[in-house]
Amino acid sequence: VVGVDSSETMIREARRLAEGSHLPVEYRIGDAQCLDFPDHSFDGCRAERIFVHLDNPQQALAEMVRVARSGARIVVLDGDWETLVVDAEDRAVTRKLLNFFCDSVRSGWVGRQLPALFHEARLTDIAVFADTFLMTEIALADQTAELRGTVERAQAAGVVSAAEGAAWLGQLEKASQAGRFFSAVTLFGVSGRRP
Repeated sequence: VVGVDSSETMIREARRLAEGSHLPVEYRIGDAQCLDFPDHSFDGCRAERIFVHLDNPQQALAEMVRVARSGARIVVLDGDWETLVVDAEDRAVTRKLLNFFCDSVRSGWVGRQLPALFHEARLTDIAVFADTFLMTEIALADQTAELRGTVERAQAAGVVSAAEGAAWLGQLEKASQAGRFFSAVTLFGVSGRRP
């Protein structure tokens, strides 16, 4: 098994966690859009929450297909950030902020685009599944969807005013303290087989 990530920090942490496991796993720094492996190297390929960060998800899938052997299963799981929901009082501000966040992600719609990408790559036995990631604590939602950072960037871009952003975050903090904070995002998974 070979794990690839563009982040040296993530690779270092993966190696640290694997120490002493004696599993046949190696970790490499690399680019999913240009994998440093020969054709037909692997019995299967899997990517999770990676395509959303790429400029060219189609190229990353083409690379997965290239390095997979005939009959290999290819699986990609990623979010669609326009499915992000946050229960907040001000619908207009919520919509502005969530759309701003989705549009600021490199491939924010990739979850919904995965089935088409798999068909375009001529994979067979394509299956699609969905899973909703629920967040009932503001800290987890902030870590996952950068709520505070989104408000700051949206204010700087003139999407919302400072007062609107502060009020929105205040409402979420209040809901969290009362134990009624709710947010969710849908992750889509697609699997297919290389002919």
